[in-house]
Amino acid sequence: EAPYFEKAEYDVPDNWWHNENYNNVPLDDFMELIDYAVVNGYSVALGGDVSESGISADNDVAMIPSYDIPSAFINEHARQLRFKNGSTTDDHIIHLVGYLKKNGENWYLIKDSGSSARNGNNKGYYFYHEDFIKLKTLTFTVHKDAAVKLLSKMR
Repeated sequence: EAPYFEKAEYDVPDNWWHNENYNNVPLDDFMELIDYAVVNGYSVALGGDVSESGISADNDVAMIPSYDIPSAFINEHARQLRFKNGSTTDDHIIHLVGYLKKNGENWYLIKDSGSSARNGNNKGYYFYHEDFIKLKTLTFTVHKDAAVKLLSKMR
């Protein structure tokens, strides 16, 4: 809801001190920085929704189910709708530590401390499809050296 490239309050229950020091950026910039960071050796802390039907702990994967939304329609409006209606929440922080490009799509290696991450074959790890990150990740934290280009756009 806040203008892009400005600081804003992240309005979730965990932000109980109502900190207004979050940088609000468009989805394309959001994803571009995540990709830049992981390709250049930075890990990324992701905050978002991990209580979704598209997460399979037994199969070590997170993806957007076909009944939700087609990939081509994932945009800022789809994200905002789900955030405002409560179908996307901020319920866990995970650690993006690697990636794989397969068939032209990005898959991200996620280290998860949650107990369900121990159910699959790769104990403590998942592969998240790029669509899941786009739609269900609300915040991220990355080393400032990875974000120089994006931070220069901030007002």
